[in-house]
Amino acid sequence: MGKKSDEILRGLIKEARARNFSDVAIKNELVNKGYPSYIIQYYLRESKKSWVMVGLVVIIIIAVITVTAFFWGGFSLPKVGMTICDNKSCFIELARFVQDERGNVFSYESNGCILTKSVVSISANEPLEVQELLQDKSMDCFYEPGFFNVNWVNTLTIDSEDCSGDLRQALQDLSNR
Repeated sequence: MGKKSDEILRGLIKEARARNFSDVAIKNELVNKGYPSYIIQYYLRESKKSWVMVGLVVIIIIAVITVTAFFWGGFSLPKVGMTICDNKSCFIELARFVQDERGNVFSYESNGCILTKSVVSISANEPLEVQELLQDKSMDCFYEPGFFNVNWVNTLTIDSEDCSGDLRQALQDLSNR
């Protein structure tokens, strides 16, 4: 077949697909018009391959954009019903009472540049000595504007030496035992 015949056959297949004809119907009609079966099959497969390639390129582009956005921090997947905080004040407001993974409950208050962390309840899974030593204790952590230490809300002991109060003293007593 010549170049002109190739273009005509491609055009006929494209037009038939645009009218939602099946590949079998297209092949039967073109065979009836005198086109060789094996050439029709070739062009039917060729046109499908181009759509598969377009689909793959689109999927790859979407994947690259998603991964790039995720790692650059411009995109996150919040859990349903969660409020996303991007500053300390928002966190403290929402974290009035927080239960850690061990079942201990803490409360947080912020006034000016002072964070107050208080023990509301200690899990029954903690040793009795720890329960008695920490229950109802609190500590104040002072910070400069713009230099809030997230360890004070993420952990109980890390950087607690920068704080003062009976909770800090109790943590120090525990570490000395």
